[in-house]
Amino acid sequence: MKRTTIILLVTLFMINTSLIAQGIENRENSSQLSKSEQEFVSKLKTFSKEHVSKFKLLKIRTQDGEVVTVESFSDEIFKKVLQTKIAKELDTSSLLLGMIIKPKYYQSLPLIYVDNPNINRKLLTDKKKKYFSFNDFFNQNREYILADDLTNAIKTTPSKRTAYDKELILVDDTIALNFSIYDGSLLKIFPNPIDSKKWESPQVAIESFPKNVSEMVRMLMIRLFQGASDIESGKSAQKFNEAVELIGLYQTKYTK
Repeated sequence: MKRTTIILLVTLFMINTSLIAQGIENRENSSQLSKSEQEFVSKLKTFSKEHVSKFKLLKIRTQDGEVVTVESFSDEIFKKVLQTKIAKELDTSSLLLGMIIKPKYYQSLPLIYVDNPNINRKLLTDKKKKYFSFNDFFNQNREYILADDLTNAIKTTPSKRTAYDKELILVDDTIALNFSIYDGSLLKIFPNPIDSKKWESPQVAIESFPKNVSEMVRMLMIRLFQGASDIESGKSAQKFNEAVELIGLYQTKYTK
């Protein structure tokens, strides 16, 4: 997918829903979390390790075509973008689930790392600020603030790109990754019943699988979200675990 297409998709998505963002390098000064960092980590723990003990064992197909567990998949993503000392305090499968279930909440958390004063200036913030929420990258009209500069950076010959151009592209990669999580396109957990080598996201599965299978996927996702809502409300995790187990059975059935 072309970068200009990604920009357009993200902008359109923000019109209809209010993405989180995440840090892009492992940079830290101390192995000990400050009080503010501890408070921040607590905000990321929507679901506990116990809640996702079964969810993390589900299979997912990566962008490289490899089928791995949700746990391996989320570890690979977040180890690249979160501070090491913060990542150590988190279960990445829990974080991934939280991002899927509560996108608006996570979109407001300052997780995108930016160390370029020109970008800070573009975002109309203190130049010393290092971490931003996804929402920081959109103005009041939900327009992508970096869109014009990013387009110019992409058009520039790689050898002639400035530090600003390179940082813009890195930041946009992070935005694109978040977008693919929150619109569900990265969550390829449903093997195609006709061609098991192809795995699809819930949305694509519901839209393109045979009617009886697509309806099954739709009901599974409804139950998964209802179960997650129960957990947030302090109720039993039974419905959530049942949904996860049924998705696991689906994966087993259609990958034989």
